[in-house]
Amino acid sequence: MTERPALRDIIRRVDNDMGCFLASSSGKGIARALAGCTHLLYGYIRNLADNLHPLRAEGDALSEWAGIWLEGGRKSASPARGVILVKAGRPCELRAGTVFLHKDREFVSTEDCVISENAEIRVRAVKAGGIPVIRKGEILRTARIIPDIVTEARVIHDISGGTDRESDPSLRSRMMDRLRNPPGGGNAQDYIVWAQSVPGISRAWVAPKIHGRGTVGIAFTGDGNEGSSGRSSTELLMAKLEECGPAGAEFVPVLLESEPVHFRISAEPASARDQMAEELKAMLRELSEPGPDGDRYFLNARGEKTSGVLRLSHIHEALALVPKKSYRLISPDRDLTVSTGKLFTFGGLS
Repeated sequence: MTERPALRDIIRRVDNDMGCFLASSSGKGIARALAGCTHLLYGYIRNLADNLHPLRAEGDALSEWAGIWLEGGRKSASPARGVILVKAGRPCELRAGTVFLHKDREFVSTEDCVISENAEIRVRAVKAGGIPVIRKGEILRTARIIPDIVTEARVIHDISGGTDRESDPSLRSRMMDRLRNPPGGGNAQDYIVWAQSVPGISRAWVAPKIHGRGTVGIAFTGDGNEGSSGRSSTELLMAKLEECGPAGAEFVPVLLESEPVHFRISAEPASARDQMAEELKAMLRELSEPGPDGDRYFLNARGEKTSGVLRLSHIHEALALVPKKSYRLISPDRDLTVSTGKLFTFGGLS
């Protein structure tokens, strides 16, 4: 479809077509109204044409396309989860749905529990979506006074794993991967597709025969987890693989830790710093991969063995996207290779 004409061009065309009729003020008003309606129709047709193709569709239209090609369609927002330690003055019952507070966020217990002195209670966020990780040792408080229950509860397993509703670019990327790599009865791409359909997982890699014949290792990361593999995502991933994976296969989650990369750059003007940081973050989210460990190797979504190398050329490509007069990359000053069991993440820019 050709480009949508600008409103002023439509007005000019209508003026020319109506000619002498525009001598009256009412004629000019009709011409403007006609031009406005035509402009809206062009916009509707443009939107309809875009939504008829999965590469250009957005919002609900893209969700409908994804519903055809991807099991489960667009990933919905998921709540953060964790474990807290609750203490009681004497044996009592804590009901599921009990509300705990951390700053301005609410969490609820997910199960009934009888507490003698103390008990580990699983909690989840009331509101689904990504939140900063609440670390082990931080304090949650009961929303109201509960007889025999101590008001303060301590986090013993990080409260994390909350994710926002999947964005259009992420959904489109998963859908195109699915179209380019149709199911192959349990090949490497199948495992990656299954893993990326799990809330909280944005990228995944496969290690064939990680512990010998019949075993498959799956490493993964979520962009909201600063490069590390979340505990709650691991549980969801294993449930997904048990549901979709080949019978008889043993699935082994490979947990990755973050290895921050700190960048030092001299740039003019200095105001380009924030945009540089965003481009470097995006580059690491897209290109960072786990490296091989002895005979063990990982495959990415293209079926290629990962090297775990961050190349200077990739950094310069990311920085080239930022408008600036000049810059000099001070560090890193060479290609970097990620440590075993880790994944490069953004460690800051100075």
